[in-house]
Amino acid sequence: MAGQHRKATTPRRGTSLAACALGLSLVAGVVQPVAMPHLAGEAQASDASVSLVNYGGTTTVRFGQTSTLKPNVNRLTVHKPTHFEIAGPVPSGWGVKLVDASTGELSVTPDFAEAENLSDTFTIPVLTTWADGSRKVLNATVALAPEPAIDPVEDQTFWAGKEIRPVHIRAVKVPSGSKLGIQSGLPDGLTVDDSRALNRYQHVYLKGAPSTPGVYTVTAAVSGTPTTKTFTITVKDPKDLPAPTSAELAPAPQDPVEAGQPLNIPVDTSNASSVEVSGLPDGMTYDSENSVITGTPTKPGSYEATVDIITKDDQVLQDKVPIVVKEPTPTTSEQPTTEPSTSEQPTPTTEPSITEPSITEPSTTEPASTTMPSTSVEPTTTTKPSTSEPSASEQPTSTTKPTTTTKPTTSNQPTTTKPSTSEPSASEQPTSTTKPTTTTKPTTSNQTTTTKPSTFEPTSTTKPSTSVEPTTTTKPTTSNQPTTTEPTTEPSTSEQPTPTTTTKPSTEPTSTTEPSTSNQPTTITKPSTTEPTSTTKPSTSNQTTTTTKPSTSAEPTTTTKPSVSDQPTTSEQPTPTSTTKPSTTGQLTTKPSASNQPSTSGQPSTTEPTAPAPTGEYTWAPVTVRAGDRKHAQPLTKPEGEDAVRVVGDAPDWITVSPEGEVEARPLRNTALGTYTVDVVTRSGQRKTITVEVAAPGADNARITPSYRPAYVRAGESNSGQRPVGDIESAGSVLKDQPLPKGTTYSTAYSGATVDAATGVVTLQAPLDAPAGTPINVPVRITFPDGTTTDVVAPFDVDAAEFQKFYTPAYAEGMGARPGQTVYVPQVAKELPEYTEYSLTDPDADYKGWDVSVNLETGELRATAPEGNAADIDVPVTVTFSDGTRKQISAHVAAHNGATLADQTAASSRYGSPVYQEDGSILVFPVGSLPEGARFQLDGLTALPVTVDPETGAIRISVPDDAPAGAGFDVPLKLVLPDGSVQEITVPVQTKSDATDHAVSWRPAVVTEGTTATVLPTDFPVGTTFALAASFDTPGWQASVDPATGAVTVARPGGEDDPFAAMIPVVVTFSDGSQRTVEIPATVVRGAAAATPVDYPATDLRAGASTVLKPSVSGATFSLLKPMPGVRTEIDPGTGALSLVVLDSALPGVRDIPVVVTFPDGSQTITSARLNVLTAGGARTLAQGTKLDDVSAAVRTGTTTRVDLPTPAHAVDQPFSLGAFDAKGWTVELDAKGNALVVTAPEDAAGETITVPVTVTYDDGSQGSFGVRVEAEGASIRKSSEGTSSLGSSRPDLLPILLGLFALLGAGAKVLYDNREFFQTFLVWWK
Repeated sequence: MAGQHRKATTPRRGTSLAACALGLSLVAGVVQPVAMPHLAGEAQASDASVSLVNYGGTTTVRFGQTSTLKPNVNRLTVHKPTHFEIAGPVPSGWGVKLVDASTGELSVTPDFAEAENLSDTFTIPVLTTWADGSRKVLNATVALAPEPAIDPVEDQTFWAGKEIRPVHIRAVKVPSGSKLGIQSGLPDGLTVDDSRALNRYQHVYLKGAPSTPGVYTVTAAVSGTPTTKTFTITVKDPKDLPAPTSAELAPAPQDPVEAGQPLNIPVDTSNASSVEVSGLPDGMTYDSENSVITGTPTKPGSYEATVDIITKDDQVLQDKVPIVVKEPTPTTSEQPTTEPSTSEQPTPTTEPSITEPSITEPSTTEPASTTMPSTSVEPTTTTKPSTSEPSASEQPTSTTKPTTTTKPTTSNQPTTTKPSTSEPSASEQPTSTTKPTTTTKPTTSNQTTTTKPSTFEPTSTTKPSTSVEPTTTTKPTTSNQPTTTEPTTEPSTSEQPTPTTTTKPSTEPTSTTEPSTSNQPTTITKPSTTEPTSTTKPSTSNQTTTTTKPSTSAEPTTTTKPSVSDQPTTSEQPTPTSTTKPSTTGQLTTKPSASNQPSTSGQPSTTEPTAPAPTGEYTWAPVTVRAGDRKHAQPLTKPEGEDAVRVVGDAPDWITVSPEGEVEARPLRNTALGTYTVDVVTRSGQRKTITVEVAAPGADNARITPSYRPAYVRAGESNSGQRPVGDIESAGSVLKDQPLPKGTTYSTAYSGATVDAATGVVTLQAPLDAPAGTPINVPVRITFPDGTTTDVVAPFDVDAAEFQKFYTPAYAEGMGARPGQTVYVPQVAKELPEYTEYSLTDPDADYKGWDVSVNLETGELRATAPEGNAADIDVPVTVTFSDGTRKQISAHVAAHNGATLADQTAASSRYGSPVYQEDGSILVFPVGSLPEGARFQLDGLTALPVTVDPETGAIRISVPDDAPAGAGFDVPLKLVLPDGSVQEITVPVQTKSDATDHAVSWRPAVVTEGTTATVLPTDFPVGTTFALAASFDTPGWQASVDPATGAVTVARPGGEDDPFAAMIPVVVTFSDGSQRTVEIPATVVRGAAAATPVDYPATDLRAGASTVLKPSVSGATFSLLKPMPGVRTEIDPGTGALSLVVLDSALPGVRDIPVVVTFPDGSQTITSARLNVLTAGGARTLAQGTKLDDVSAAVRTGTTTRVDLPTPAHAVDQPFSLGAFDAKGWTVELDAKGNALVVTAPEDAAGETITVPVTVTYDDGSQGSFGVRVEAEGASIRKSSEGTSSLGSSRPDLLPILLGLFALLGAGAKVLYDNREFFQTFLVWWK
């Protein structure tokens, strides 16, 4: 055999060696391996398709906190991914980062700033790659925590008496009915603006000026929730501030702003802790939230706003911001004139000559319809109105409107030449210089006044003074507005068409006449009909000038203002014989003078003429101003023509004179009264003296109107308002909200209020009973530096008093517990505010081994004493009221070493059987006696609405009409005895039905992925049927139920998005038709959970005993699924050790305690530990552990007798029911209370005996029985004082005894007779 074996193995060894050699040769030859024939055609599943790696369920994240998400990859994972990357765009507000691309670890940090843009949940797509190159997107789902959160606030530093930069506090996800606010610690002088504390995202701002230096810990809170955030406010003494340093904090407006126009000036507050702005024009304020000076100034004048900023590094910066408010521009109704045009063709070959029309003084009235050409005028019209309405930016300085908009006198005559050079468009502007050109003044200064203004329209066809050459005196506006300047019209009244007339554009002429720098237009006068003056060439002939700025007005720029000096201009019209050559662009310009006054000289000139000396002189009326006020005065007269004044010699620094002669006097209040003079000299050399008289200042109380801003104070507390401010009249204007003069003092006689005599800050101590919403006005007497006084009030709006000052919650005294037992200490104060909450002040404190917790809503303190030597403890509890205030109270819990009332009353604190009412409700009453002061209360949730009378313990259960028959549930109660000891009582209740006596249950179904699982029910009565409930619709799950056996088969063929657990509802129908629906938990297991069975050993445990059960596996984590009535359960999450303590009051029966097991790879399974609870004596049911004796009684025929029945321990409240028996004529029934028999024997029943079977029902549903033997006698029966037969009071029954003896003797005789031969032999032997 050995040889045979060797022969048999030799070929195999040779084959192996050959195969190895072949393999090596293939490797050496770089030959690719070939799949085995039987696998070549089979598709290989990718790693991605079979991998169970995922990110698990939803991860809760919180604003400002970083949470980590990891896939369920560990050393046991079979198909591990090799690379992770975020697959799609993620909103930045979530703060998602891929921490490690090899492990897939993600971090999520939601940003407060993006809170309002984030949804409650978000799924992060993660593209995952496996070693075989397969890929799949895994979803990592995050959800924002539902509780509110407050954005962290930086610590702040402010200065006493200085307005702070508003502190912004924000809360997100604020629940309905809650509000963000300041709970405590706010310095006096600061107020809370909560006008934006609305909806789910709320904002509040701290504003005002703190009054007292110090360090304050401020707590912001969301009312009705435990969410708080603290930060520190440090208030420093302003005397430590350095001197201010000049800095640019706000840009000054470049141009004057019109009164009535909005103005916004940003203020740089990036590093500011305090911002104060003063000296603003009326109508403007400082918006502290947006850091901008804003508003609409209402009164013209020159203002200097002061911006004072204290930086976060304790520097003082100051900026003076000049603001000039000018008079508003009046609106006009005239519209610019447009005329149709056929074309715009330049005429560069025509050299117009220059003629000078005579000068006509402008009329003082506005022409009517004669000022505007008809729209039906032929395109050959030779004239165009020289002016129209002034532009919005060029206000006329007098009431005289130009009257040079003459009608064309040759409007019906066609021209004989082509239109002259067209006006340049906005893109054709010369760009060489920006200084306006000058024009010559008339050579004779009185020449322009020889003709009086007329009230009718002259027939002169002259052109505006600036139109010397075709398009040469104007510059196009940037807004392409039309002009009314036209070249080449004949002077005087000639009605002949000019050969060089140009056709003006129909709608959008592109050139305009710009007003001079003194706002004197050159087109405002009509030429007179007098003899024209001699012609002049433009001063810069043949030169294209670019010195006229384009108008910035939105209106046509030909509507220029008339000159201030009322001097007309002359129009220099070219003639066909002009010797002036056009510029290279085909356009000639005349250079206007600085005052926009054209030359009226009759001689041609190639240079600018000098201005003539002005006529007239400056004169001023004496100026009278009160000390401390300001006054402006204009000259009574001014010279005609250009002139200016300046101050010579010494003058008080509070008097200024502008070049135009305006006098401003601003004496201080302490300026000496009297007359002051100022010497001035004009540019033309005239010397004048201005007299200013300083009068006595007005009374302070007449010119200053002081007031206090509203402040806030809480009832029962004190708070300080802000400094008063005043509206101060000065120089005819009122400066709003100004600080009161230095040296002002303050006083008050109001009880409960004080006022700082120097600053005017009022501090009010509000009464505790002050009604919320009712203002308290504190009267204050203000004494100004001049001794005058005025009375004002400082208003304080009253907020409701803090609840912590009104209410005094407290705990019951004298309560304690024995080692290992639990005491419930109630909070005894009544009528506390709604939504009051309780919490342990220090949850991590050492309570000497006690297990302590507090009910959030009721405040009841639960304390379990340690098993060893227990010591008394004091437990501090924080009470949080709905207004956000808090109070700390303490509960004293004693350690009892002797027996407690709970021990003494354990046997009597039982409940009877349910009593089913006609309305469907169920009543359950306690039995036995309890000490006075014992109180009952519910200790958990119930399936149906349950109420418990705290005094009597009576339970009432409201059963709806659609409640299933025989549905059972437990009513968990706590019985709190006067000494604080507690009994936990579980009252089992079932709705009325035949199903009440039978409970059917299944173990949890554990399904391995890809397979099915079948679980069987516990014992059930014959005739019971089973069916799957129609409500079962869990996606991804399938279930079937065997109707006869109750076997439930479960499978989960669903995908990744389907749930991994389900409840399988099974309808159990009993033989009497009653039903009960039982839900069977089912879960799918993967990974280690699928391959590792977990079991706990089954155990029997008596009432009052304890044990520890250990699972069959280790290396997993364990948790309990739900509490178990009558059994105190605890589990070690790491080892799975299950500690069981059966309560003394627990009823016997089988209990399956479900345990959730989570493996390292994230897979889970549910197992159960089966516990069979026995009675204290070891019986499996209460009936089994109770011995029942039969009862005998005697009754008199023809009467009704009550027979008391003995009630065994642990029987239900109405435990007895009668069995069937045959007794003709007898009547037997239970009394109304159900604890006695009412027996009536018939008249002829003397000597009869019946046995009545009685069934007893116990608390655990088990039943026992005994018999009641009743004898009827004709004689009277001795009765008790109540007339009832008691168990020990009936007389001895002799007849049955004698009958028994006779029967025994008869039986013995019968035996002797039947065995007579045996006994005869025995007697012979015995002798």
